[in-house]
Order: sequence, then structure tokens, then C-alpha cells
Amino acid sequence: MNANLQTRAERRMYFSGIPWQAYVALSDALSDQPGRITFDRGKMEIMSPSFLHENDKKRLGRFVETLTEALDIDIVSAGALTCRNDDVTRAGTR
Repeated sequence: MNANLQTRAERRMYFSGIPWQAYVALSDALSDQPGRITFDRGKMEIMSPSFLHENDKKRLGRFVETLTEALDIDIVSAGALTCRNDDVTRAGTR
């Protein structure tokens, strides 16, 4: 494993007063790029996750999957995805 992966810092940029249309345009333009963009009521965050962030995420996910399997609890899993207003509304009706 490359040591640089473990030490590379997570980077975050925050913006406020961003219109929804600007977020959608930027999100669409960067859809094939690494990183994550989140939006909530005019606040936008652009994040470049670190190796440690991703490693912790995977460990926690594996723990939850193992626990729910052992306790026979049904769960639904999904990877990174973008929910836009219409997506959230439709998902609630299923």
C-alpha cells in the first residue's frame, strides 16, 4: 500500500448562498470526477475524501452488515448516489 494514501488530507470547501440550479449544473459537470458535492438549502460542500475517511467508511459498513446479518435484520444498501428533490419524493412513495 502506498504511504501517501494514508497521509493525504481530506479537503473540503464550503459555499453559501448557492442557488439550486447552480448546484445541479456543477454536479452534472463534475459527475465523472472523484470527490463529492453536497447541497442543503443554499449551502454547498465540495469534498475530496481521504484514504482514512474511505477506510473508516468501509469498516463501519462491514460492521453494520455483519451485525444485521447476525441479528437477522433486513437492510437496504446503496453506494454513492445523488438525490434530487424529485428522486427523494419518488423514493418515499415506493
